[in-house]
Amino acid sequence: MKTDNQILKFILRTKLFVIIFFGSIMIFNYIVDPYGVLRSHQNRHRATGINNHFVKIRHILRNKDKYDSFVMGASTAAKIDVRKIKNGRYYSISYSLSVPYESLQDIKLLLKKGVKIKNIIMGLEDLSYKEDPLLHFKQYRRFPYTENIKKNTAYIFKNLFLIHDINYYIKTIVNKKYRKNGFEYSTVYDIENTGLVFAPGLDEYIEKDSVDYVKSEIFNKPRRLNRPQRIDKTIEEIKQICELAESENIHLVFYMSPIHHTTYMNINQKEFFLFKKKLADVTDYYDFSGLNSITTNNFYFYETSHFRFCVGDWIINKLFGSGSAPEDFGVLVNKNNIAKHLAVQKEQLLNAGYVFE
Repeated sequence: MKTDNQILKFILRTKLFVIIFFGSIMIFNYIVDPYGVLRSHQNRHRATGINNHFVKIRHILRNKDKYDSFVMGASTAAKIDVRKIKNGRYYSISYSLSVPYESLQDIKLLLKKGVKIKNIIMGLEDLSYKEDPLLHFKQYRRFPYTENIKKNTAYIFKNLFLIHDINYYIKTIVNKKYRKNGFEYSTVYDIENTGLVFAPGLDEYIEKDSVDYVKSEIFNKPRRLNRPQRIDKTIEEIKQICELAESENIHLVFYMSPIHHTTYMNINQKEFFLFKKKLADVTDYYDFSGLNSITTNNFYFYETSHFRFCVGDWIINKLFGSGSAPEDFGVLVNKNNIAKHLAVQKEQLLNAGYVFE
C-alpha cells in the first residue's frame, strides 16, 4: 500500500511538474511573443520583426469587408503607402522574401473565403525568382497562413509551447533598436489598419543629416540572396496570377522594384534580364530597376534593400498617372519594347563597369 501511495505521489508530482513547466513556457512565450503571432495587435513597437505573412492574412480574413484592394510583394512593397492610393480600400500584404507562388496562394485563399478583390498591385524583384517558398514552411518568421486549419493551429501551438531561439528571445525582450549613423529607432507594425511598417523619426533624421547619411557605410554592403534561380516556375506562377485576376475581374498591375545600385551591380544580370524578358511575354509591367537618378542616390534608400516612402509615392504616381515622378524613373515595359529596354539597361551597366558572365 505504501508503495502504491509513493507511485501515486510520483505520478501527481510529475504531472504537476509538467503542467508548471509547459505552463511557464506558454505564459513566457505569450508575453514575449517572439514572432508576433500570438498577440500581433499589441506588438506594434518591435525591433526583431514579426511573421507578417501569417498575421496579415489572418487579419484580412477576420475583416473580410474592410479591404478590397492589395499591394503585394516582398518587404520593399511595405514602403508603398497604401493610404495614398485612391481607387480602392488598400492593405499592404507585404512580407519578408515574399514570392509570386505565395501571392498566388494568398489570392486563392482570400477569394475562397469570400474576400472581394478589386485591385492588386504586385511588386517583383530579383529575389522573386530566387527564393524557394517551400523553405518558409520550416521558418517561424515566414510560416504562411493557409486554408489548412490543422497546420495553422499547429503553428500557433508551436509558438506557445516550444522553446525558440535564445538570441531571438533576448532581442525581443530588450527591444534592441536599429541604428543608422548613430540614430536609434524601432519599427512599428500597423497590422490592424494598413499593413505598413513605419520607423518613427527615421525619415526626419535622413532629411536633417542627409550629407552624412548618404556617406554611410551601410550603402557599401549589397543585399545578397544565394539561391538557385527558378525563373520558369516563377513565370508560370505569375501567369496563373494573371489568369486568376482576369477570371475574377481583378485589376492587376505589376512593377519591378527599384534596386539600390550597390545591390543591383552585384546580382546576376544575365538571369535578371532573362526574367524581365519572359515576364514581358506574360504581362506588361513598370520597371523601376536599373541605374537611374533614384537607384544611384543613397538618399532615397534606408539601406541597400529598401527604398524610402518618398520613392513609393513616385511609384504610385507613375502607376496611376496621378502626380509627378522623376523622368528617368520607371518604364512601362511590354513584349514590343522589352528588347530595346534591356539594351538600354545593358549599356548603363557596361558604362558603370559591370561585367556580364
